[in-house]
Amino acid sequence: MTKKQQQIILAAVLTGVLVFLWIPKGAFQRGKSGGRGAAGRVSAVPAFEPDMGEIQNFLGSLAREKQLEDTVREVWQKPWPHDPFVRQMRPSTKNIKLTGIVWDELMPIAIVNGETFKVGESIEGYEIVRIKSSSVIFRCGSETFELQLFETREASRAKEPKPAKPL
Repeated sequence: MTKKQQQIILAAVLTGVLVFLWIPKGAFQRGKSGGRGAAGRVSAVPAFEPDMGEIQNFLGSLAREKQLEDTVREVWQKPWPHDPFVRQMRPSTKNIKLTGIVWDELMPIAIVNGETFKVGESIEGYEIVRIKSSSVIFRCGSETFELQLFETREASRAKEPKPAKPL
């Protein structure tokens, strides 16, 4: 046998195997119609009966996947809170001097650097979170600190604002 004949036989065998694997299982089994189609010949395509439970599960998984995709898109479209590669400089507290408090339970006013401020207003990057009768709590990002109107002995030694208690 020549090499050419061997190649032809090998190609024919491989083609037969591929055709056998390609034909769906049960394609030539006789069904209710005796295995014959409308024209009286054997049908190579099996009868398809959809399972509604499987279809509903599939549609449900598509809906969950779409919801997850929308959530991911929403998260990625939000702006970054800060650039992780740039060192963040917090505003200096040395420029903030609490010089007075006008106390009123309904609307207290803090006098900082000679200007009046209410709760929610900002000065030099610090937001006023709470005004007490003798102190003011500021916040910059996640950091909070409290300035006393009258320095105590410990505060005058430290010369640094003390961290505020969580609200």
